[in-house]
Amino acid sequence: MIDPGHGGHDHGAIGQFGTSEKDVVLSISKMLAKELSRDLGRVTLTRSKDKYISLDERDKIAVRKKADLFISIHANAANDRKMGGVETYYLNNATDKAAERLAERENKSLGKKMSDVQQILSTMQQNFDTVESRKLAQHIQNSLVKNLSKKYKGIKDRKVRSALFYVLVGSKCPAVLVEASFLSNPIEEKRLRSESYQMEVALSIADGVRKYLNSVSYGT
Repeated sequence: MIDPGHGGHDHGAIGQFGTSEKDVVLSISKMLAKELSRDLGRVTLTRSKDKYISLDERDKIAVRKKADLFISIHANAANDRKMGGVETYYLNNATDKAAERLAERENKSLGKKMSDVQQILSTMQQNFDTVESRKLAQHIQNSLVKNLSKKYKGIKDRKVRSALFYVLVGSKCPAVLVEASFLSNPIEEKRLRSESYQMEVALSIADGVRKYLNSVSYGT
């Protein structure tokens, strides 16, 4: 299942050229769904139009549809406009303060407090899905950095990280959140506005998903 972040009245991050995160990630998500459907059959999106969906409902959709994987697509933002790069998250305690702030911002935009996630996480066992989520995140991150770097200069590898993203809590399957470049960075905002870059991001994520599935099939 693919989850385009934000939507409706929740624009997410907005770049200096007026680019809304909700629009960029919906476009990438549709491209990703189309690409994955070629060999995986039907791929479901939590939203296929500009519509607000709560974090709780996103998780419920994943459970209802019996999702095998959950991939939430976002675009990043920071006060420092020079900051850029791609990063992929899985659910666990925050890697560092920057990861903690990002999760807090994403959760707050959809009406959740960090304490909500911490309380849920404290009752979770660190089990199969945590381990598998990290593996999925690593395959996606590796593919993003490798493939995007072939066509674009200055793609920074911000690594696989963990944070308490509420949207990843209840999916009941390996779940990751992809931050596909920074809308606050003028260079990366221009890239995110272009269909060609969006497609490269989608193809790279799909490549990572396939490599993860192959690793599961062959036990690597």
